[in-house]
Amino acid sequence: MPYNAIEELKKIPPRLRPVQREGRHGWWVRILRKCLEQVGYAQARAADNESQFDEELRTVVEAFQTAQGLTVDGVVGPATYAKLLEEPTHIPLSDIQDGDDGVLILRGGIVKVARYFCDELKIRERGKANHGPMVEALLDFAEGSPGMPWCAACASTIVSLGYLINDRYAPNFETLSCSRLIRWAQQHSRLRADPLDVQPGDFWVMRGGPTHYRHVGIVESIRPEGGVNTIEGNTRADPVDIAADAEGDGIYRRQRFVSAQTCAIVNSV
Repeated sequence: MPYNAIEELKKIPPRLRPVQREGRHGWWVRILRKCLEQVGYAQARAADNESQFDEELRTVVEAFQTAQGLTVDGVVGPATYAKLLEEPTHIPLSDIQDGDDGVLILRGGIVKVARYFCDELKIRERGKANHGPMVEALLDFAEGSPGMPWCAACASTIVSLGYLINDRYAPNFETLSCSRLIRWAQQHSRLRADPLDVQPGDFWVMRGGPTHYRHVGIVESIRPEGGVNTIEGNTRADPVDIAADAEGDGIYRRQRFVSAQTCAIVNSV
């Protein structure tokens, strides 16, 4: 039986398919070429290096996007993957309402992933700041580069995997910085007007720094006496000052205050 690249790609959950663009290389580029060839774009076959996303492949992707009525940008993201594989691109967020059993399960899934990262994987930097195999894997998942601060990449990966284990498609969170996450939340009505409405699984975003937001974690639970318990990446177990909160070496549990002056809360679901 001939190799079926499309069926192979369908086995991989949508949220785990990285965005592909010119300059990328590796297995994902090879299978993208085979999928395009399989749906009639023979010119996707590489003359030289089939693992390289070059200018010629970008032209093929743009031709496919034009034919399918997609945004023509030469970038293979969720919508292009979905059309290539004929899958639904997402579950409308309007179909998910706070208070539904499904939302409670989804929040539980997000917290479950956060606890797994903290208690089982025990992710730590290795070698030097913002480096190490697991840290770099989180940054790669968020389309970042080794050496970048990684608290936002960690938090958004946790939420995305929480969606994944509940068979839902995660929103396209801005994943590489706290300020970009806040901007995304404002644009998509995900910023809680009252931070005290915080729920487990939400993003807890610390105020401060030159961009007004300096650090982010996932709310694990609400503290009976007030505030929240969080699970955060790129922090310290026992920081000595605020700056150390956003420059730590791993994933740890923290206890945080919640107020409009100290933080913003982004509704994750």
